[in-house]
Amino acid sequence: MMKITSYDAEQASVLQIVNMMASAAKTAPKGLGINRIDTLVLTEDDMMPIIEEMKKTAYDYKMAYFLRDAESLEKSQALVLIGTTYGCGAIEVLSLVGLCGNIDCATNSKKGHLHL
Repeated sequence: MMKITSYDAEQASVLQIVNMMASAAKTAPKGLGINRIDTLVLTEDDMMPIIEEMKKTAYDYKMAYFLRDAESLEKSQALVLIGTTYGCGAIEVLSLVGLCGNIDCATNSKKGHLHL
């Protein structure tokens, strides 16, 4: 018989969830069918450099929401980072401006796609 504390169960659940989040980001439909997404999961001490940088940014640039988010992250057990390998590959299409696959925002808008 195995005994699992509530803390251990919660930690295992968090890791399971962040792994599913990372997998979902990686397997989501991509523009032009090209996968440019990469993920990284950080836990505990590995999150501290990001938290410290967020706090520094909050003070240096007077962006209170960075401090709020850093404080929230301090209370979190894990962080899922989702990024793009855009521009790092040898595929010609990666030279496009946006991840949407259009040459520029104006073209994207003309096609009726969301433009932020």
